[in-house]
Amino acid sequence: MRQLKNIHGGHTGLTLMELMVVIAILAIMAGMSMSALSEYIPDYRLNAAVRTLVADLHKAKTEAIKVNKYVTVVFDTDESSPSGGIGSYVAFIDNGAGGGNSDNHEQDGDELILMKNYIPKNVVMSSETSYNYVIFDQYGLPNTQGNIILRNIENEKIKITINETGYIDIKNKYE
Repeated sequence: MRQLKNIHGGHTGLTLMELMVVIAILAIMAGMSMSALSEYIPDYRLNAAVRTLVADLHKAKTEAIKVNKYVTVVFDTDESSPSGGIGSYVAFIDNGAGGGNSDNHEQDGDELILMKNYIPKNVVMSSETSYNYVIFDQYGLPNTQGNIILRNIENEKIKITINETGYIDIKNKYE
């Protein structure tokens, strides 16, 4: 078998100086990409909050149909989340279990909590509904219609609308 000759006079590998130059170039490129990515974080958090809230509203509506009971989603637009967002919501089966009162839009007794979620960091939730809650009946129809608005620190807003038939619509970049 023939051996290949090294064009560098028999030395293989990188010198320390070459390695340092490559690391410096990679560090500069990483720094530039991180600053470019940081401007997308507020949009990402806003969109993630909207997707989560809409999915949870669908889950509450589906659960109401499945168990043939009222499912209530209560919005708290003043509660600060552990991550720094403003707003939270809780969904529960409003059936009066464990000595609670049924159909009173308050989680009491042993009524089963389906979910409790907080709005993520730098996102604020506000409500344009008649009440601070929506109740889905056994047919998946809401007791009220209205809007839930999520806003990020750049004041970009997305509106989630619940209409009288239970349809949940998203209006991006709502003004």
